[in-house]
Amino acid sequence: VLAQCSACRFLRSFVAELSAAMAGAQEGAGIPRKRKIAMLQDQQLDKEEVVSTLSNFELLWPPFDKETDAWAVATDGRGQVTEEDLAKHPSCKFLSVAFVGTNHVDHEACKKRGITIMNCPDYSSRTVAELTVGLTLSVLRDIPRAEQTLRNGGWAVSAGGMEIHNKSIAIVG
Repeated sequence: VLAQCSACRFLRSFVAELSAAMAGAQEGAGIPRKRKIAMLQDQQLDKEEVVSTLSNFELLWPPFDKETDAWAVATDGRGQVTEEDLAKHPSCKFLSVAFVGTNHVDHEACKKRGITIMNCPDYSSRTVAELTVGLTLSVLRDIPRAEQTLRNGGWAVSAGGMEIHNKSIAIVG
C-alpha cells in the first residue's frame, strides 16, 4: 500500500515541500500550469501510484536525451547527480532526494544553479530500528555461525549463543 512505505512517505513529504514552494511562486496572469518534475530514476515504485500521489505535477521520466523545462528533479539516490544531469534541466529550482543522504549530489553545481536540495531525514528510521533488533537477536543467538554450519553440511543440536530469557537487552543510541 502506497501510504505505508517509506518511499511513499517521501513522496508525500515531497508534495508538501513543493506545494509550499509553489504557493510562494507567482504564476503570472491566467490559469496556473502544472509544474514539471523530472524523475531521474524509476524510484522503484509503481508508476501509477507515483503519478497518482504527485497528481498536481506533470512527471517526466528518463531517459533525458534533451533539455527539459522541469521545475524540480527527484532522485532515489541510485547513482550520482552531477552537473551534467542538472544541465539537462536548466529550469530546475528544487532537487528532492528520496532518502537521508545527499553525498551523491553535486552540491556546488546545485548552489551555482540556485537549486534547493531537499531530503527525507526520517526516510528509513523504522527500517533501521527493526534491522537493529533483528541483528541483535542474530548475534545473541549466534545465528550466522549456525547457518554456516548447516550450509557446510553439518548440524548443531544447539545454535549456540545465549538465550534471551531472564536477560535485559538495551539499545543505546
